[in-house]
Amino acid sequence: MTSIKLSESEPTVLTFDGNVLEVFYISSYRIHITSVGKIELKTDKKGKHSIVIRDTDRLRYNDEFSVDENVLPKVTNLIAEIERAKAAFQFD
Repeated sequence: MTSIKLSESEPTVLTFDGNVLEVFYISSYRIHITSVGKIELKTDKKGKHSIVIRDTDRLRYNDEFSVDENVLPKVTNLIAEIERAKAAFQFD
């Protein structure tokens, strides 16, 4: 299980158990990897980092959360872990 507090200034926490991404913020939600349409790390022109999470239909989840510099390696690893899990997932 991976858990990351994204920022000291915001109460956002992401957890990932290999199949389900959980987002804990003002409202919390769980999203299965097959429903994660996009997850990426962005850096703006001022050097501020954020993570973007969108579902496959962009109907329910289209979120962007601030990421502190000191957790960038963990966030990068989490994104890679989710992408690997998505690529390996097979319907039985």
